Amino acid sequence: MLVAWRLRRQLAEFEAAGKLRGEVVIVPVPNPIGLSQHLHGTLMGRVETNSGHNFNRNFYDLAALIAPRIEARLGKDADANLLALRTAMKEALDKQTPHTELESQRLALQKRSYDADVVLDLHCDLDAALHLYTNPDIWEEVEPLARYLDAKASLLALNSVGNPFDEIHSFCWSDLRQRYGERFPIPNGGISVTVELRSQHDVSYELAEKDAQAIVNYLIQRGVIDAPVLEQPPLAYPATPLAGAEPIVAPVCRACSCSARKWARSSRPASRSPTSSIRSPTPSPRSSARPRA
Repeated sequence: MLVAWRLRRQLAEFEAAGKLRGEVVIVPVPNPIGLSQHLHGTLMGRVETNSGHNFNRNFYDLAALIAPRIEARLGKDADANLLALRTAMKEALDKQTPHTELESQRLALQKRSYDADVVLDLHCDLDAALHLYTNPDIWEEVEPLARYLDAKASLLALNSVGNPFDEIHSFCWSDLRQRYGERFPIPNGGISVTVELRSQHDVSYELAEKDAQAIVNYLIQRGVIDAPVLEQPPLAYPATPLAGAEPIVAPVCRACSCSARKWARSSRPASRSPTSSIRSPTPSPRSSARPRA
Protein backbone atom coordinates (compact mmCIF):
# COMPACT_ATOMS: atom_id res chain seq x y z
CA MET A 1 0.00 0.00 0.00
CA LEU A 2 2.87 2.36 0.77
CA VAL A 3 4.26 1.98 -2.75
CA ALA A 4 0.80 2.59 -4.23
CA TRP A 5 0.40 5.69 -2.05
CA ARG A 6 3.72 7.09 -3.26
CA LEU A 7 2.98 6.12 -6.86
CA ARG A 8 -0.36 7.93 -6.75
CA ARG A 9 1.32 11.12 -5.57
CA GLN A 10 3.87 10.97 -8.38
CA LEU A 11 1.23 10.26 -11.01
CA ALA A 12 -0.84 13.20 -9.74
CA GLU A 13 2.17 15.45 -10.27
CA PHE A 14 2.63 14.19 -13.84
CA GLU A 15 -1.07 14.67 -14.51
CA ALA A 16 -1.01 18.23 -13.17
CA ALA A 17 1.93 18.96 -15.46
CA GLY A 18 0.08 17.53 -18.49
CA LYS A 19 2.57 14.69 -18.89
CA LEU A 20 0.28 11.72 -18.36
CA ARG A 21 -0.42 10.24 -21.80
CA GLY A 22 -2.47 7.25 -20.71
CA GLU A 23 -4.86 6.27 -17.96
CA VAL A 24 -3.43 4.64 -14.85
CA VAL A 25 -5.84 3.01 -12.39
CA ILE A 26 -4.60 2.26 -8.86
CA VAL A 27 -6.65 -0.02 -6.64
CA PRO A 28 -5.14 0.55 -3.18
CA VAL A 29 -7.24 -2.13 -1.45
CA PRO A 30 -8.09 -4.94 -3.91
CA ASN A 31 -8.79 -7.36 -1.06
CA PRO A 32 -10.94 -5.59 1.56
CA ILE A 33 -12.30 -8.91 2.82
CA GLY A 34 -8.82 -10.21 3.63
CA LEU A 35 -7.79 -6.88 5.09
CA SER A 36 -10.63 -7.15 7.60
CA GLN A 37 -9.63 -10.62 8.83
CA HIS A 38 -7.57 -10.64 12.04
CA LEU A 39 -6.87 -13.32 14.62
CA HIS A 40 -5.38 -12.23 17.93
CA GLY A 41 -4.06 -9.08 16.31
CA THR A 42 -2.51 -10.84 13.31
CA LEU A 43 -3.72 -10.14 9.77
CA MET A 44 -5.07 -13.32 8.15
CA GLY A 45 -5.41 -12.15 4.57
CA ARG A 46 -4.25 -15.09 2.46
CA VAL A 47 -7.43 -17.17 2.52
CA GLU A 48 -11.05 -16.42 3.31
CA THR A 49 -11.70 -17.78 6.78
CA ASN A 50 -15.25 -18.76 5.83
CA SER A 51 -14.37 -21.05 2.92
CA GLY A 52 -10.60 -21.52 3.12
CA HIS A 53 -10.31 -20.26 -0.48
CA ASN A 54 -7.19 -18.35 -1.51
CA PHE A 55 -8.07 -14.74 -2.34
CA ASN A 56 -5.55 -14.80 -5.20
CA ARG A 57 -6.96 -17.83 -7.02
CA ASN A 58 -10.01 -18.95 -8.99
CA PHE A 59 -10.54 -15.92 -11.18
CA TYR A 60 -12.42 -16.48 -14.44
CA ASP A 61 -10.58 -18.13 -17.33
CA LEU A 62 -11.45 -15.58 -20.02
CA ALA A 63 -10.28 -17.69 -22.95
CA ALA A 64 -12.57 -20.53 -21.88
CA LEU A 65 -15.49 -18.15 -21.33
CA ILE A 66 -15.36 -16.62 -24.81
CA ALA A 67 -14.19 -19.65 -26.83
CA PRO A 68 -17.70 -20.85 -27.78
CA ARG A 69 -18.61 -17.58 -29.51
CA ILE A 70 -15.45 -15.76 -30.57
CA GLU A 71 -14.20 -17.50 -33.73
CA ALA A 72 -16.83 -15.91 -36.00
CA ARG A 73 -15.69 -12.43 -34.88
CA LEU A 74 -12.02 -12.89 -35.76
CA GLY A 75 -10.39 -11.78 -39.00
CA LYS A 76 -7.04 -10.86 -40.55
CA ASP A 77 -6.58 -7.54 -38.71
CA ALA A 78 -4.78 -7.89 -35.35
CA ASP A 79 -6.09 -4.61 -33.92
CA ALA A 80 -9.67 -5.49 -34.88
CA ASN A 81 -9.22 -8.92 -33.29
CA LEU A 82 -7.95 -7.32 -30.10
CA LEU A 83 -11.04 -5.14 -29.89
CA ALA A 84 -13.35 -8.07 -30.71
CA LEU A 85 -11.76 -10.25 -28.05
CA ARG A 86 -11.97 -7.57 -25.37
CA THR A 87 -15.60 -6.92 -26.27
CA ALA A 88 -16.34 -10.63 -25.93
CA MET A 89 -14.57 -10.72 -22.56
CA LYS A 90 -16.70 -7.86 -21.27
CA GLU A 91 -19.87 -9.57 -22.45
CA ALA A 92 -18.83 -12.82 -20.78
CA LEU A 93 -18.00 -11.15 -17.46
CA ASP A 94 -21.26 -9.21 -17.50
CA LYS A 95 -23.15 -12.52 -17.67
CA GLN A 96 -21.51 -13.93 -14.53
CA THR A 97 -23.55 -14.00 -11.32
CA PRO A 98 -21.55 -14.12 -8.06
CA HIS A 99 -23.11 -15.99 -5.15
CA THR A 100 -20.75 -15.07 -2.32
CA GLU A 101 -18.93 -12.01 -1.09
CA LEU A 102 -15.63 -13.49 -2.28
CA GLU A 103 -17.00 -14.21 -5.76
CA SER A 104 -18.31 -10.65 -5.93
CA GLN A 105 -14.87 -9.28 -5.04
CA ARG A 106 -13.14 -11.40 -7.68
CA LEU A 107 -15.64 -10.41 -10.36
CA ALA A 108 -15.40 -6.71 -9.48
CA LEU A 109 -11.61 -6.81 -9.80
CA GLN A 110 -11.71 -8.69 -13.09
CA LYS A 111 -14.30 -6.34 -14.61
CA ARG A 112 -12.04 -3.42 -13.76
CA SER A 113 -8.89 -4.97 -15.21
CA TYR A 114 -9.75 -7.42 -18.00
CA ASP A 115 -8.98 -4.94 -20.83
CA ALA A 116 -5.88 -3.40 -19.29
CA ASP A 117 -2.74 -3.34 -21.39
CA VAL A 118 -0.59 -3.76 -18.29
CA VAL A 119 -1.53 -5.14 -14.87
CA LEU A 120 0.90 -4.92 -11.97
CA ASP A 121 -0.22 -6.93 -8.95
CA LEU A 122 1.82 -5.57 -6.03
CA HIS A 123 2.47 -7.96 -3.15
CA CYS A 124 4.57 -8.07 0.00
CA ASP A 125 5.79 -11.49 1.12
CA LEU A 126 6.64 -12.75 4.62
CA ASP A 127 10.37 -13.16 3.93
CA ALA A 128 11.69 -12.57 0.42
CA ALA A 129 13.95 -10.65 -1.86
CA LEU A 130 12.24 -8.54 -4.52
CA HIS A 131 11.07 -10.89 -7.27
CA LEU A 132 8.54 -11.16 -10.10
CA TYR A 133 6.15 -13.73 -11.54
CA THR A 134 5.10 -13.44 -15.18
CA ASN A 135 4.29 -15.23 -18.43
CA PRO A 136 7.28 -16.37 -20.55
CA ASP A 137 5.44 -15.20 -23.70
CA ILE A 138 5.69 -11.58 -22.52
CA TRP A 139 9.11 -11.60 -20.85
CA GLU A 140 10.58 -9.12 -23.35
CA GLU A 141 7.85 -6.64 -22.33
CA VAL A 142 8.42 -7.27 -18.61
CA GLU A 143 12.23 -7.32 -18.54
CA PRO A 144 12.56 -3.51 -18.36
CA LEU A 145 10.43 -3.56 -15.19
CA ALA A 146 12.66 -6.24 -13.68
CA ARG A 147 15.68 -4.08 -14.47
CA TYR A 148 14.25 -0.87 -13.02
CA LEU A 149 13.11 -2.69 -9.86
CA ASP A 150 16.44 -4.54 -9.54
CA ALA A 151 14.55 -7.82 -9.18
CA LYS A 152 16.57 -10.63 -7.65
CA ALA A 153 14.52 -13.29 -9.42
CA SER A 154 12.03 -13.37 -12.30
CA LEU A 155 9.99 -16.56 -12.35
CA LEU A 156 8.23 -17.55 -15.57
CA ALA A 157 5.16 -19.78 -15.89
CA LEU A 158 2.66 -20.01 -18.71
CA ASN A 159 0.02 -21.53 -16.45
CA SER A 160 0.88 -22.30 -12.84
CA VAL A 161 -2.66 -23.61 -12.22
CA GLY A 162 -5.41 -22.05 -10.12
CA ASN A 163 -6.01 -18.87 -12.17
CA PRO A 164 -4.15 -16.35 -9.98
CA PHE A 165 -4.94 -12.70 -10.61
CA ASP A 166 -1.87 -11.82 -12.64
CA GLU A 167 -1.98 -14.86 -14.93
CA ILE A 168 -5.59 -14.43 -16.01
CA HIS A 169 -4.64 -11.22 -17.80
CA SER A 170 -1.86 -12.70 -19.93
CA PHE A 171 -2.43 -16.45 -20.04
CA CYS A 172 -5.79 -15.98 -21.77
CA TRP A 173 -4.02 -14.31 -24.70
CA SER A 174 -1.46 -17.12 -24.91
CA ASP A 175 -4.32 -19.62 -24.83
CA LEU A 176 -6.24 -17.76 -27.55
CA ARG A 177 -3.16 -17.68 -29.78
CA GLN A 178 -2.74 -21.41 -29.30
CA ARG A 179 -6.38 -21.98 -30.27
CA TYR A 180 -6.68 -19.57 -33.20
CA GLY A 181 -3.23 -18.11 -33.92
CA GLU A 182 -2.58 -20.18 -37.04
CA ARG A 183 -5.65 -18.66 -38.71
CA PHE A 184 -6.00 -15.24 -37.08
CA PRO A 185 -3.39 -12.75 -35.80
CA ILE A 186 -3.84 -12.35 -32.04
CA PRO A 187 -1.50 -9.98 -30.18
CA ASN A 188 -0.47 -9.96 -26.53
CA GLY A 189 -3.53 -8.15 -25.26
CA GLY A 190 -2.41 -8.07 -21.65
CA ILE A 191 0.94 -7.79 -19.90
CA SER A 192 0.60 -8.88 -16.29
CA VAL A 193 3.13 -9.24 -13.50
CA THR A 194 3.05 -10.12 -9.83
CA VAL A 195 5.63 -7.94 -8.09
CA GLU A 196 6.76 -9.24 -4.70
CA LEU A 197 8.05 -6.12 -2.95
CA ARG A 198 10.39 -7.95 -0.56
CA SER A 199 9.25 -8.79 2.98
CA GLN A 200 6.71 -7.35 5.37
CA HIS A 201 9.58 -6.33 7.66
CA ASP A 202 11.20 -4.43 4.75
CA VAL A 203 8.37 -1.87 4.49
CA SER A 204 9.77 1.67 4.68
CA TYR A 205 9.29 5.08 3.13
CA GLU A 206 12.74 4.86 1.55
CA LEU A 207 12.04 1.56 -0.22
CA ALA A 208 8.54 2.69 -1.18
CA GLU A 209 10.04 5.77 -2.84
CA LYS A 210 12.56 3.63 -4.70
CA ASP A 211 10.00 1.08 -5.89
CA ALA A 212 7.45 3.69 -6.94
CA GLN A 213 10.12 5.47 -8.96
CA ALA A 214 11.04 2.18 -10.65
CA ILE A 215 7.41 1.69 -11.70
CA VAL A 216 7.29 5.27 -12.95
CA ASN A 217 10.45 4.60 -14.99
CA TYR A 218 8.72 1.58 -16.52
CA LEU A 219 5.66 3.64 -17.41
CA ILE A 220 7.92 6.23 -19.03
CA GLN A 221 9.65 3.49 -21.00
CA ARG A 222 6.25 2.29 -22.23
CA GLY A 223 5.21 5.80 -23.25
CA VAL A 224 2.47 6.23 -20.64
CA ILE A 225 4.29 9.21 -19.10
CA ASP A 226 5.86 11.98 -21.18
CA ALA A 227 9.37 12.15 -19.75
CA PRO A 228 12.91 11.20 -20.80
CA VAL A 229 13.43 7.44 -20.85
CA LEU A 230 16.11 6.42 -18.37
CA GLU A 231 18.77 3.90 -19.26
CA GLN A 232 17.83 0.45 -18.01
CA PRO A 233 20.10 -0.94 -15.28
CA PRO A 234 21.70 -4.34 -15.78
CA LEU A 235 19.47 -7.34 -15.13
CA ALA A 236 20.65 -8.65 -11.76
CA TYR A 237 19.65 -12.26 -12.46
CA PRO A 238 18.26 -13.92 -15.60
CA ALA A 239 14.64 -15.03 -15.74
CA THR A 240 14.10 -18.70 -14.86
CA PRO A 241 11.16 -21.13 -15.00
CA LEU A 242 8.93 -21.22 -11.93
CA ALA A 243 8.91 -25.01 -12.34
CA GLY A 244 12.60 -24.98 -11.45
CA ALA A 245 11.95 -23.57 -7.97
CA GLU A 246 12.53 -25.95 -5.08
CA PRO A 247 11.68 -25.46 -1.40
CA ILE A 248 14.58 -25.66 1.04
CA VAL A 249 13.85 -26.34 4.70
CA ALA A 250 16.41 -25.30 7.29
CA PRO A 251 16.07 -27.68 10.26
CA VAL A 252 17.79 -25.47 12.82
CA CYS A 253 18.26 -21.77 12.15
CA ARG A 254 15.27 -19.57 11.25
CA ALA A 255 17.64 -17.02 9.71
CA CYS A 256 18.83 -19.69 7.29
CA SER A 257 15.23 -20.62 6.52
CA CYS A 258 14.43 -17.00 5.67
CA SER A 259 17.49 -16.79 3.45
CA ALA A 260 16.48 -19.93 1.62
CA ARG A 261 12.97 -18.62 1.04
CA LYS A 262 14.42 -15.58 -0.64
CA TRP A 263 15.61 -17.72 -3.50
CA ALA A 264 13.39 -20.76 -3.63
CA ARG A 265 9.61 -20.89 -3.40
CA SER A 266 7.12 -23.60 -4.06
CA SER A 267 3.87 -21.63 -4.03
CA ARG A 268 2.47 -18.34 -5.23
CA PRO A 269 1.52 -15.57 -2.75
CA ALA A 270 -1.95 -14.31 -2.01
CA SER A 271 -3.14 -10.95 -3.25
CA ARG A 272 -2.75 -8.68 -0.25
CA SER A 273 -1.38 -5.56 -1.83
CA PRO A 274 -2.43 -2.93 -4.34
CA THR A 275 -3.08 -3.67 -7.97
CA SER A 276 -2.37 -1.18 -10.74
CA SER A 277 -3.56 -1.14 -14.32
CA ILE A 278 -2.33 1.20 -17.02
CA ARG A 279 -4.01 2.35 -20.16
CA SER A 280 -1.72 2.98 -23.09
CA PRO A 281 -1.34 6.43 -24.65
CA THR A 282 -1.92 5.49 -28.28
CA PRO A 283 -3.53 2.56 -30.12
CA SER A 284 -1.10 -0.24 -30.91
CA PRO A 285 -1.22 -4.01 -31.42
CA ARG A 286 -1.80 -4.09 -27.62
CA SER A 287 -4.40 -1.38 -27.39
CA SER A 288 -7.88 -0.81 -28.70
CA ALA A 289 -9.85 2.28 -29.58
CA ARG A 290 -10.25 2.69 -25.83
CA PRO A 291 -6.65 1.93 -24.88
CA ARG A 292 -5.78 0.54 -21.51
CA ALA A 293 -2.67 -0.94 -19.98
